Amino acid sequence: AEFLSRSFPVRGLALKDLATRLQQKGPQENPDVIRQLLTDWAVTFELPDPGDLENGDLKYSYITCTVDTCAMWTLIHVVVAAVAARGATGSLLTIDGSALVNATKDEFPTVQECMSFVRTLVSAFLSCARCKENF
Repeated sequence: AEFLSRSFPVRGLALKDLATRLQQKGPQENPDVIRQLLTDWAVTFELPDPGDLENGDLKYSYITCTVDTCAMWTLIHVVVAAVAARGATGSLLTIDGSALVNATKDEFPTVQECMSFVRTLVSAFLSCARCKENF
């Protein structure tokens, strides 16, 4: 979440808060503890409850996603594009809602950090063995 707060182009301060909450909570064996943490965080930042699978509110549905991994691939593409754009231009994005508001170029997420994030995300959340091999 800390990397996302610096790289994802929107809601950077909310993601920074999530990173802090997760770090303070530490490793957990009971997934319900993290689910509650995410619910509380979502309420604080007026986001849809990630645990509310029955919420049919179209405002929060993914327009182009039809399978479970679609949102993950969308996240990866947005993050990689944002990191690449900042790296190529040496400046913030035109509309940058990340936690980088007062950052210098040296504080921008690096390509190495981005690749580490992608590898971790793929290995932890992608269940398709063929996809993992090809990535």
